[in-house]
Amino acid sequence: MTLPPGIPTMKSYCDVLATEAFAAMQAFSNEFLARRRSMLGFYRRHWVADPLRQWSRQWEYPYVFGALEEAMERTPGAVRVLDAGSGLTFFPFFLAARWERLRVQCCDRDPSLAPAYAAMNRQWPSRVDFQLEGIDHTSFSDGAFNAVYCISVMEHLEDYEAVVTEFARILKPGGALILTFDVSRDGEGDIPIDRAGGLLRAVADRFDMGGFDPRAALRDATLGDDAILTTAGAARIDRRLLPWRLYSPKRLRRLLTGRKPPFPDLTVFAVTGAKR
Repeated sequence: MTLPPGIPTMKSYCDVLATEAFAAMQAFSNEFLARRRSMLGFYRRHWVADPLRQWSRQWEYPYVFGALEEAMERTPGAVRVLDAGSGLTFFPFFLAARWERLRVQCCDRDPSLAPAYAAMNRQWPSRVDFQLEGIDHTSFSDGAFNAVYCISVMEHLEDYEAVVTEFARILKPGGALILTFDVSRDGEGDIPIDRAGGLLRAVADRFDMGGFDPRAALRDATLGDDAILTTAGAARIDRRLLPWRLYSPKRLRRLLTGRKPPFPDLTVFAVTGAKR
C-alpha cells in the first residue's frame, strides 16, 4: 500500500479506510489495546484511547507503512528503523510483527514510557526497543538507521532545522526519512502554512524527494473541506475521530464568538526523502 506524499484528498483518505491493509492494521491495533489495557491506562488519559481512531492517524499510519515497505524492498538483510517521538502506540509493534528482519527503536522524552515499554516487552517479546531522549539531539551513532519515521511530532517542536539535521546524521546514506505533521489552515494552531514551508525547505536541503515538490504541494492546504482531509471533513464522517472535547473552555469560546469550526482547522502533510 503506497500512498502519495503531500496532503491527502478526502477521496484517497476514504479509499484507504476500505483497504485490506488498513483492516489488518486495525485488527492488530484492537488486539494490542485489548491485551494491554492495564498498561495503557495512563497513556489513554494522557492522549487518546485508540490512536488509530484519530482523524489524521488513519492516513498517517498507512502512509508510513507504505513508505517503509518500499524502503524494505530496497534494503537487503536486517533493517533498523527509528520511531522518533514515538509515544506508546500499537504501530511499532505492528511493524515488528510484520517484518521478521526489522528492528524498531523507539525514542521519546516522556520518562513514564520507559517502564511501560519494558513491561510490554516482558509480556510480549518483540523487536521493539525504547530509549528515553528527545529527537533534536540523540545519542545514536552516525548512520545508525536505515529509516526514520516521525508521526505528528513536529507540530509540538520549535527548532525544525535541528531535528531534520539530527535525522540526517543518524540515517545511513540513502536512508529514508518519513515525516508527517499537522498543518494549521487558519494559522491559529501548529504548524502554520508559512512555517510548514520552512520545515519542508529544511527537509529538501538534506533529502532527495525524487522530483516531488513539497512546497508546491503545500498550497493544497487552502483547498476546501470536500477536497482534502481536514478536521472539519473528518468530523462530518465521525465526530469521535477528533481528539478534542467539544465543550472544553477553548472550544466554547470559539462557539460563542461565532467562529467555525469549534475545533482547530487542520490538515495533514506527509513526505518521504532519501538522505543525500
